[in-house]
Amino acid sequence: MNCEFLKYLKLVAILSYLCIIIVGYISALPLGLWLFFSLFNPISKEFLFSIPSLFGLLLSLISTAHAPVTYKKSMEFVAFILLLNPLVCRMTQVPLMYFNYWQFTIPLGVFIICYLLYIMLYKPSDAPSISS
Repeated sequence: MNCEFLKYLKLVAILSYLCIIIVGYISALPLGLWLFFSLFNPISKEFLFSIPSLFGLLLSLISTAHAPVTYKKSMEFVAFILLLNPLVCRMTQVPLMYFNYWQFTIPLGVFIICYLLYIMLYKPSDAPSISS
């Protein structure tokens, strides 16, 4: 696979993750804004779920281009699990019928498919060389 294709695949995955719409009691909010605003309320339990997700987002954005392939794939998989953490916790708190809307299902599906494809398709030949 081409390195540029994998870079865009990961970019699409991260952008779709940030665009997942979480519906609350009064209004809907993109997940990226929810993660940001939950940092300002350390007393709530949403704070505890947003910290691993923000750590996973940071871990996903850190460049590990010169790391061994097994290390890179395992770090990306850990980041993927940490990114899914607040979504899974939110889906266990309320009935699943409240998540049956296209602003949630389409970005979530795009995120899961693109991120898993990125992890599976990464090969050592795709990594940029140190000499270039």
